[in-house]
Formats: sequence, structure tokens, C-alpha cells
Amino acid sequence: MERAVRLNLLNRGILVACVINAAGCSQPARELPPDYGSINSNTRIEESQFSNEDLLLSCARIDEEMTELRNQNAAIESQIIASRGSDQGWGYTASVIFPPLWLAIDNDEEYKELLTRVHERVDTLISLRRIKSCQKNSAASLDSSGFEQELEKLMDLKEKDAISSADFLELRSRVFKKYYPQN
Repeated sequence: MERAVRLNLLNRGILVACVINAAGCSQPARELPPDYGSINSNTRIEESQFSNEDLLLSCARIDEEMTELRNQNAAIESQIIASRGSDQGWGYTASVIFPPLWLAIDNDEEYKELLTRVHERVDTLISLRRIKSCQKNSAASLDSSGFEQELEKLMDLKEKDAISSADFLELRSRVFKKYYPQN
């Protein structure tokens, strides 16, 4: 009987350790941008949603900033990936040898926050490009990331009522998961 109680406590301890370890690695999903173009949408993109500085941006400057944000996004993701091996090592060591070592794991919170701000700015610039009716030239189209191209195709399909609002949200979620699986 005493042995069964010890095993039960050990199992519970292992379960608690696994939950704590998993919770330290998780991050809630980013909120998706508002739905502006579907047939069911009650919201439209308006100039009042943008700052005066954003409204003064030319289409060329928007494209330049999008390129800068793509580069910044890649650099941030590289930093997160670079620390992943070390963090996994600390996590394994903490799980097996000494649980307080979990405190040594760097959850890259500052990088994750910066990445969130970059994504929000990309969403703003995509909307700004749409309200300004910016046309991409062929050089910009070739330079554009697959992520942005896929999002823009989805927005066009939604505006043309080729896909439903629910389909749009599902497909957009898949695009985000495809390009940002760790988030």
C-alpha cells in the first residue's frame, strides 16, 4: 500500500513537472487582424484607422518598409532559433537532474514581443497599401515574401466574395502556421 502511494506521488510529480515545462515554452497565438473585406464583415478599412505619418507614406516607401520588416523578422527569428539549442539543454538538465534549472531557460520574451510588433506593423502596412490602392511593380512582386503574397491573394479572394469569411479565417490561419509555426 505504501509503495502504491509513493508511485502515485511520483507520477503526479512527473506530471506537474511536465506541465510546468510545457507552460514555460508556450505562447498564446497572436490575434488575427480584423476582417475588413468579407461579405459578412461590418468593418471597412478607413483612413481614420491610420496615423498621419502612415497616411503620408508613398507606395514606394510602404514597399521599402515591408522589405525592412521582412529582414528584421528574419533576424529576430534567427536569434530565437540560435538560443533554442541552449534552452533545450537547460530544459533537459532541469527535467532530469535539478528542476530549479528551469529558471535558466531563456524564453526569448523580448524577441517574441518584438516579433509581435513587427507582425502588427506588417498587417498595418498591408491594409495601408490596400486603402492607398498601391499597385506592386514587377520588381516589388518578385521581392515580396511568399507570406505577404499568400495573404494578399486571400484578401483579394475575400473581397471578390470567392471565399466565405469562415474560409478566409481558416486559410489565413494556415498561412500564419505555415510561415510562423513556432508561434
